[in-house]
Amino acid sequence: MSITDHVQWPTLRPNFRLELYGRDGGPDHPRARIEVTPITLSMQALLDVRMPCVACGLLIHPIRNRAGRGNSRGVSGHLYFAATCALDQNIKCSRSEAARQEYLAVRAQLEKTPAPVTERLF
Repeated sequence: MSITDHVQWPTLRPNFRLELYGRDGGPDHPRARIEVTPITLSMQALLDVRMPCVACGLLIHPIRNRAGRGNSRGVSGHLYFAATCALDQNIKCSRSEAARQEYLAVRAQLEKTPAPVTERLF
């Protein structure tokens, strides 16, 4: 199941945005990360969303807290979308064709109804 088919997608969509990230592909081929910013939902509501991993079907939390400096509980406040199991749980899922297709589908949805695209080329 794609996040775009999730019953909450219409509520989730305004919180999603593309961020071009040049550190991985350089200025000619920057990677598009799918970032999540609490706009229409609280951070906790976003972190509570669940869906099946697109590769293996295990129930996961697709909106995750990005590692980094955070508060006393380790919450950085920077959220991102991941369609598969966490890397420390099953790295094969993140490397699957199903994952690739999901990220392309979500990117297409985000580009169809654009929110601001942020460039970070550092």
